[in-house]
Amino acid sequence: MSMIKRIQQSMITRLIGLAAVCFILIITGMVLVSYNEQKNLYYSQLKTNLALIQKPLEDQASTLEQSILRLGDNTNPDLTQVWFKSTQQMMDMFSGTGVIKNTYLLQPKEKEEQLDGKPSRKVLFGNQALYQSGITSMTPYVLQDQYKKAMDTAEAHGQGMTEVYTDDLGKWISVMAPIKNENGKEIAVLVIDFDYGDILNQLRDSLWRAISIGIGAGILGVLILAVVIYLMLRPIGVLTRLTRKVAAGDLTETLTIKRKDELGKLAEHFSTMIVNIRDMIAKITLSSEEVSKTAEVLKMGSEHTTQAAQSISHSISEVAAGSERQKRSTEESGRGLEEMSVGIQRIAESASSAAESSSSALRIAGQGGEKVEHNLEQMKAIQLAVGEASATIGKLGALSDQIGGITNLIAEIAKQTNLLALNAAIEAARAGEHGRGFSVVADSIRKLAEQSRDSSAEIYDLVQVIRTETHLAMQTMEKGSAEVEQMSGIVNGVHEAFADIIHAVEEVTKQIMEVSASSQQMSAGSEEITASIMELAEISQQTSEFTQNVAAAAEEQQASMEEISHSVQSMSEMAQELRQSVEKFKA
Repeated sequence: MSMIKRIQQSMITRLIGLAAVCFILIITGMVLVSYNEQKNLYYSQLKTNLALIQKPLEDQASTLEQSILRLGDNTNPDLTQVWFKSTQQMMDMFSGTGVIKNTYLLQPKEKEEQLDGKPSRKVLFGNQALYQSGITSMTPYVLQDQYKKAMDTAEAHGQGMTEVYTDDLGKWISVMAPIKNENGKEIAVLVIDFDYGDILNQLRDSLWRAISIGIGAGILGVLILAVVIYLMLRPIGVLTRLTRKVAAGDLTETLTIKRKDELGKLAEHFSTMIVNIRDMIAKITLSSEEVSKTAEVLKMGSEHTTQAAQSISHSISEVAAGSERQKRSTEESGRGLEEMSVGIQRIAESASSAAESSSSALRIAGQGGEKVEHNLEQMKAIQLAVGEASATIGKLGALSDQIGGITNLIAEIAKQTNLLALNAAIEAARAGEHGRGFSVVADSIRKLAEQSRDSSAEIYDLVQVIRTETHLAMQTMEKGSAEVEQMSGIVNGVHEAFADIIHAVEEVTKQIMEVSASSQQMSAGSEEITASIMELAEISQQTSEFTQNVAAAAEEQQASMEEISHSVQSMSEMAQELRQSVEKFKA
């Protein structure tokens, strides 16, 4: 920016220019007022001169009246006669002094006549200059409109004055007053002619004198006011330079102005604002670093939790698959026992053919024993899988507790960040226009804190759901384990029963009579076993459903942990952006 442009934009220059304009207007007004007052005073002096001449004439009104009577109607009187001499001397004495050009007496109103359609009155006495111009005693004098109007005013109110008028001899202003005798009768009208050119020259001289004095006073006043304005507003330039540095991010400099007025207080408050902003930026920098570090810790924890959730989901899927296989095996066992029950009934009904069917029964009993042994092994495998699932779910609960602690830490950090953002917004509001940019940064910090708080609340709710579902799953696993253990006992009993059956079949030929009773007992036992197998099938169905629910919950937890990971990543990026924004300021 060029020097001329800076001067044009300077507040001091504008104020000095405004003061100069005001001074010019004031001086102009004063000159005009002075001119008008001078003009009015001049006209008042004209009327005063009229009164000074009127007074001695009225004092000698009787002599003047006698002189007028001696004039009569003589058109060429001898004014050198003794009775005209005093009056003529008075006319000549007052004329030619100052701006008075002519002094003369006109006939009173009663002697007014019409000449060529215009009013006229004869001149009674006048000064020598008037006579030399061709207007002599007893010569008719035509009254112009302004002249006639001023004369009527004088005869009505004692004095009259014309506006500027022009005749063959020049431009004039005339003042007039009636001359009355002791009885108050008007005997003549005194008229004084003033040369308007002389009056105008004197007024012009007075005007130029007033203009010169006004210009000198105006220049001196503007110079004094310019110095005062410069000294008073010079600290504004220092403040402008400092605000430019602050706007560029430089907070290393403060301002010291040893003044007690408003500018001094402004400089003091501005320096205090810079110090507060500097401290606030330092706190924000530390907070952003802490947020960044916390985000890294949360990111690592979320990654570990995600991996654990994936392992749990895989294990639960295997448990679900085992439960499904257990269900199918139990159904097959149920069908086998139903077939065995039918066979026992046939044995009871066909005791006579028991010997022939003993070999077949032995074979069938052997197969049943193998299936029972197989079911027993499956029960042990199911019991082992349920135990492992219970342990895994316990680990899941522990990890959920860890996640809850982390979310509490996030919520606390978000709360502190929100408080810092609120303090920053308050300080920015106090800074006014200079703190508007920092207010945007504070608002971004506040939004980041609110997002962190909301994310931690969602995480906490999900963790609570996982912990609840985990607790239910553990209870279900414990119940399933107990049922599996009971079913194992039943299967062991079935295995022993099959051993007895095989032994009985071997002795069937010897104890054919006992087969019928034993077959009835076996039929009843087989029905109980069938009921137990069906109950085991239902338990397997429930176990499969529970494991599927646990698997779904594990998948939801995995998805939640992935969302947490993304939120933590976003928070880390925002903290980095905040750090970069704060680094623009030099503290």
